[in-house]
Amino acid sequence: MDELARDLNFSTKTLYNYLNFLRTKDLIYNHSNNLVFRSIRPFLGRIKTVIYLDDSFTLFDVSCVLYAKILEQKGRRIAFKESVKRAGVGDGCKRGFGENLFRPSLSFRTIAKLLNISKNKAFRVIENLNRLGIIKTIKQKPQMIKDNVPGLMFYIEDLPGYRFEIGNRLFEVFGCKHDFLQYPVYLKNITLKQYLENID
Repeated sequence: MDELARDLNFSTKTLYNYLNFLRTKDLIYNHSNNLVFRSIRPFLGRIKTVIYLDDSFTLFDVSCVLYAKILEQKGRRIAFKESVKRAGVGDGCKRGFGENLFRPSLSFRTIAKLLNISKNKAFRVIENLNRLGIIKTIKQKPQMIKDNVPGLMFYIEDLPGYRFEIGNRLFEVFGCKHDFLQYPVYLKNITLKQYLENID
């Protein structure tokens, strides 16, 4: 365990804490003085995914790569909903591989909630994923939605986006858009059957 802790670049006590956590999740067990990792296939069901890891990656880098797969899955669900929405108004996707690229909009608050981490850590995760070249984050510019706002306004918190006042003008800004560089997210052409199954 001392040798393994040195290879992973943290203390033996920290290693035991991680191992105990994995035991509580039933992901590892002891067998004849050996540490055995259980397959995660039953936990994932039929979901298959590929991740690329570099020898220079730290433990935090690996965590970020795994977080990115969760964000990518969320992005694909958003893209599917957008595809259904566009099919409903007759605005189908253009034919061609590169024309249907979709950049899902995810705020740091949404990312923190999705990954069950703090907003500060969500910011660090996204910053690190950009550094590793796994995603590219694009900030959206605020847009003015009303001029000459009389006094304080009451905002509906359930609506997407963040609204704020500067002077007597009301602005709205949405979460950052994210390009998934390794596995890009695309809009799809929706069949009539898919549309009827997914309309609200």
